[in-house]
Amino acid sequence: MSTLPFSNEQVSLVEQRASPVDDRTLRIFLGESPCLTSRRNPRISTVIFVAVVAATALVMALAGPWSRHWGLGNSWLGVDLGTQQLRESLEFCGHVDRDTEYHTQETLYWINDIFSEEMCCALCDGDPSCGAWTFGKAKNVSGMSKHCNLLKLHKGENPIKYKRPGMVSGIRHTEIRKHGIVAELLSKDTGNTNHVSNVTNTTCPGKVNITGLRELSVRSALWYKPKMQGNPVQVPDGNWGVFPQYNSRAYFSDSCVEGEVNSEMYAALKLLGTTIQYTVDLSGLGCGCNAQFHLVTMRYNSDASQCGDYCCGAAQVKQCGVSCPTISLQDANQYAWSTSVHLSNDADGKSVGYGGGSEKPGRRHWSDAEYGPQAKCIDTTWPFRVSVSFNEKFAGMLDRIEVTLSQEDRHDCTLKESITEYNFKKESGLAEFSRILEKGVTPMLSYSGGEDMTWLDGVGADGKGPCVRDVPKMCPQSVKFYDFEVTRHEVAPKVSGDILLNALGVIHADQERHAMDERKDRLHNITHMEAGISTDCVDDCAPMKIEATDGEYVEDRQGNEEWEIVATEVQVRATPSFRGIVLGLLPQGVVLFGQRSGDWIKLTFDRGYVAILRKEEYSTSFFLERRVVSYEKLTEGNCVGAGLFPINGNLACKAAAFALGYFDRTINTYDGTGRPEGCYVKDGQLWIGDRGNKGNGAMHGAEPICGSMAYPTSTTTTTTTTTSTKLVTTSTSTKSTTTTTTWDFPSFFCVTLMRADGHELEILKKQLFRRTGVFACEEYAIYSDHSSPQQVGVAPDGSEIRSVVIPPITQQINNLQGGSPCVGTQTMLNVWDMVHKDGRYKRHQWVLKVDPTAVFLPDRLKDKVKKQSDLAERSGFFVTTCERFNTIAPSLEVFSVHALSKFYRRNQWQCTVDQIQQFPCEESFMTQCMDVLGAKRLTGLHLAGDPHCEAAPCTDDKRALFTNHFQDPAEWFKCFNEAIH
Repeated sequence: MSTLPFSNEQVSLVEQRASPVDDRTLRIFLGESPCLTSRRNPRISTVIFVAVVAATALVMALAGPWSRHWGLGNSWLGVDLGTQQLRESLEFCGHVDRDTEYHTQETLYWINDIFSEEMCCALCDGDPSCGAWTFGKAKNVSGMSKHCNLLKLHKGENPIKYKRPGMVSGIRHTEIRKHGIVAELLSKDTGNTNHVSNVTNTTCPGKVNITGLRELSVRSALWYKPKMQGNPVQVPDGNWGVFPQYNSRAYFSDSCVEGEVNSEMYAALKLLGTTIQYTVDLSGLGCGCNAQFHLVTMRYNSDASQCGDYCCGAAQVKQCGVSCPTISLQDANQYAWSTSVHLSNDADGKSVGYGGGSEKPGRRHWSDAEYGPQAKCIDTTWPFRVSVSFNEKFAGMLDRIEVTLSQEDRHDCTLKESITEYNFKKESGLAEFSRILEKGVTPMLSYSGGEDMTWLDGVGADGKGPCVRDVPKMCPQSVKFYDFEVTRHEVAPKVSGDILLNALGVIHADQERHAMDERKDRLHNITHMEAGISTDCVDDCAPMKIEATDGEYVEDRQGNEEWEIVATEVQVRATPSFRGIVLGLLPQGVVLFGQRSGDWIKLTFDRGYVAILRKEEYSTSFFLERRVVSYEKLTEGNCVGAGLFPINGNLACKAAAFALGYFDRTINTYDGTGRPEGCYVKDGQLWIGDRGNKGNGAMHGAEPICGSMAYPTSTTTTTTTTTSTKLVTTSTSTKSTTTTTTWDFPSFFCVTLMRADGHELEILKKQLFRRTGVFACEEYAIYSDHSSPQQVGVAPDGSEIRSVVIPPITQQINNLQGGSPCVGTQTMLNVWDMVHKDGRYKRHQWVLKVDPTAVFLPDRLKDKVKKQSDLAERSGFFVTTCERFNTIAPSLEVFSVHALSKFYRRNQWQCTVDQIQQFPCEESFMTQCMDVLGAKRLTGLHLAGDPHCEAAPCTDDKRALFTNHFQDPAEWFKCFNEAIH
């Protein structure tokens, strides 16, 4: 069977028009005679139509609840259902036409046994060839009911619509994303994955460490199913993980001897009142793949099973023939997740997670926006952490099973769900599992796939599941489980009994916890460094904790992963394989930055992969050593004085700056003295000072970035082959001079955003030439979503004026200001964070955000705010520049430095938590935020001539800003000339 709730036989290609039988059935259903020709007297048609409608209304009025026998309800007469189900359907499938059948030039295929219009439109979404769909919603009509017709729309084609009661049709909704069919199409081009391992399966591949517990043996199943040999299970050196191959299964055992098997050798872990944690990598596991981690009662199973190794489980009735109570920590692929419990012979059990379903919806506790590739909480293209807790209600009684998925290195949010109730045949499932967990369970890992995985990843009747077809032939060869850990929950000591014994018990428990923590630290070092690398956890095993000593804002980022080359020389390869093309060589001592992928590091700032280790038959060679580093940017003093180390390398400077929130990856070299040693930030740009600045710290607005560990001081180069790209970072060299400036009062720090895909750079160059706009402010910063800094021009002191890199700018529509375009809140929060890092705003009384295409005359604004400027550094003010709506205008935002400082001190959260979703446009968000923070509004200044707020001609000499979203420099220059004359 396929993943869809229909067999391959049910999917049949049809002609462009419906078959005669189906057409005849529809005519009968409409009350027409099958003998009527297509040419009909219009009067007769009208009479028939009126009669049919009247008769239908009478039947429905008399039938009452029976009118829903056909599954049409009030929609039979075209009356709005007004139900929540209909609203959800419209939201999911987009616009639909009811009692309507679509016809197009080309029909893809009919599919039988489709249970809802949502499922039909989801199937259309999963097929890249589908443009429209038609579903037979009416019940018990041959050739119509539960039929889904997928149609192709050619370019410029619109479907022909026919009135057909009982049919629902729609156009493909572009926002729905279903999976499976594309993978199947790709498999025809690339061929099937060969799931037959070329490695001999051994019963005892190795051992695995479980932090907080002990080391256990891993036993590989010789038979995956009766008459089907199992593929091998791999255990990497260092005992830090288990990697099941496709169609393999592994059990955790107290001991393992080749050729021997009995149930007593399997581990029986007593997990009641504990939490078991592990990391899993599901990347590449598509529709039809299933990576399983189950807890079963194999230790107490007396039936050797058809596989001969005492395997049992809820799903193992189909595998090895023996059923037993099972806790499924996971059945999962990168699109679906299930955590479930099953008593013996209960195949359905109770489950939580996301995905699955056919006639009924499956698990919907999460959504594909939260779990899946590129999802906002768990991005399954990367490894993530799984935590399953067996919480006690009281001693010996299971209260709930709670699963938590987290990905702290990529996302702040977690996915959490609990199983709090489960009964089967009047038996309390949680009570039974209390006894099982107290007695002991055996961990079992397996990996397989199939074309009948609807229960796991199917779309379901609501159409909200992820997969429309399962393609197991595209499943990768293996899946990775690693970093296992078991922690026992705190249990309150009993007060009764001998006080001395109780006290000694508490002391003993504390000693045990301390010893467990030490074992955990040692094992953590082993699992991240691999076997053979130092396992003595000294000071540099954990990141240094950096704290602010004066209560001021401190930029630091702890727990950053780096890799130091410990071999004499390493090769950089194009792919993570020792057969990959060699791109270059790197010498011992160089520190690398990248994302770990198995036993390789994918370089972050350059092309290529570097191996962490190489396993051979009798030995393992190590090339890289993991180190964890903290970074901090200093506003005063030097790195050595802060107990840190200067960063002198380009790559390390990039990595440290990016970790601190700077998005620019271009390193500038300063030739001269009077700058910090090594890596530093000045005006939002990254720089590295030359050796003449050794020992220098923060000075002249340049702030050093330091690390908690030393970096190589020697200069290294990379030898590259003719087929490679160089791994040497290019940099630009710019000389700069520092001048002392006395500013007028009040003074402005101005900020502007420049889009990469617009005309704003040319307009800004025109403003710089005229020394107007933001360039007439005392200091300014230009932010852009270009991939690299853009040169705007040259400042009066001869220094380059360049943009600071930020993530892509998002644009929204401000419904609170007449539908005007606006910058997304999250984009501007990134910019305000960069302004905070810059720090120059503190030198001024006012901070402004200005539209880059606007004609802005700062001197006129100074006259308007001069009265409040004496208080600007002590009181929070902001100007409601959009008079029409009494809010901040997107073209001009004006804040006193004190108001912005309050914004930063509150870390934005007092505003963000409740309002970021409510106000997607940044100016509306900031208006509400300033009100929440207690900043005072300055109204009635009439500063901006903005057509969305208060239109004004460029000749209005009372205005400080004019904007009409000028599209080119000529339009801007025309308004500018009118404004100044």
